[in-house]
Amino acid sequence: MKVKVSFGVTGLLLLGLPSCAALFTPPSVEIVEVGLVSLGLTSGTAAVTLDVTNAGSKDLDLEAFFYEVRVRGPEGADVWTRLAGGVHSERIVIPGEEVQRVTIPFPFEYRALGAALRSFLSSGEVPYRVHGRVSVRRFGTSFDVPFRSEGILIP
Repeated sequence: MKVKVSFGVTGLLLLGLPSCAALFTPPSVEIVEVGLVSLGLTSGTAAVTLDVTNAGSKDLDLEAFFYEVRVRGPEGADVWTRLAGGVHSERIVIPGEEVQRVTIPFPFEYRALGAALRSFLSSGEVPYRVHGRVSVRRFGTSFDVPFRSEGILIP
């Protein structure tokens, strides 16, 4: 009998997990700014600033940000060159119903700037795309929330 009772309790717990997940509101991620931070002899650092909104009432545990930055060359709208990409592994906890501004620095080398430089020289601006995902830890597991934005950087 004890085995039957413990199986019944386990079964009820397992049935309850999907309803808990249904109550979870995923965060929204908005790109606020893309800008230049510093320049060196052979490389530089830029940054993407995100507003991460926790619409839920419980704390939100962010484990990492995965990102890629592309720039459009002057050749045409369909030619995008990868400028930088990587993982920003800063753990951030956002309290319920709050917005946290997160800045992700990304290093780049000048040799990767060819498309951006050509675009800037021909038009005075650099169209960019930033996309990625935020890894969120919830209910003992991790899942990803994507983000994407396009804009024009005018140095």
